Amino acid sequence: MPAYFDMTMVFERRNLYPDLVKDLYNYLDNTEFHFAGDAFEDADRDSIIAWNQRKLEEDFELGDEEDGHHDYKQVFFSHESFDYIRGFWMNRYPKNDLFVFTIIIPEKEIIFYDPAGAEDSYYKEKIEILRETATYLWEHMRLQSIQTGLEFSDASASLEELRAGRLEMNPFAVIPKELTRFLPMSEYTEWSIGNDGVVLRDRGVRFWKNDAKM
Repeated sequence: MPAYFDMTMVFERRNLYPDLVKDLYNYLDNTEFHFAGDAFEDADRDSIIAWNQRKLEEDFELGDEEDGHHDYKQVFFSHESFDYIRGFWMNRYPKNDLFVFTIIIPEKEIIFYDPAGAEDSYYKEKIEILRETATYLWEHMRLQSIQTGLEFSDASASLEELRAGRLEMNPFAVIPKELTRFLPMSEYTEWSIGNDGVVLRDRGVRFWKNDAKM
């Protein structure tokens, strides 16, 4: 199994509404992340939307002894710039009053691994696509944050953890602008976006061919 990059959209349960799952898939479609089918079964788009929406409304979380067929349905997406994209829901994560939708892409599609042993670097054009998608989602939905990570990164931070100065961003994140006062902003490059948001990127991020600008 390959190592995966993830982009995680964090929602507050109080902002759940009847068409949230449908809207998210539609917004992803608008950013060229097109629904491409059930990841493990043969359900169609409408039935997957209805299933996952109902599970969220029931505040469902798969038990340790429960069959995986009862869990949220995972889906594939297609995009001309990526070969493999899978998306899935997790409830009560990273805290009980939160749920997330995570997109995963193999790290090898995002990162250039230098065979000479130099420091690994991100493919600029791939990160730009993901940053634009995250910005669009932030501006069209009520999200607590959008955080990115690698295979061995920490879990996405909750609101309390954000206020304590912890943020998962490999290589970027989107958060409410008012939370920047809790973070060491001298360490980040910052872009203001709509819906009172801000995109942050660690200043130490390296891009392939030494291209350090998005």
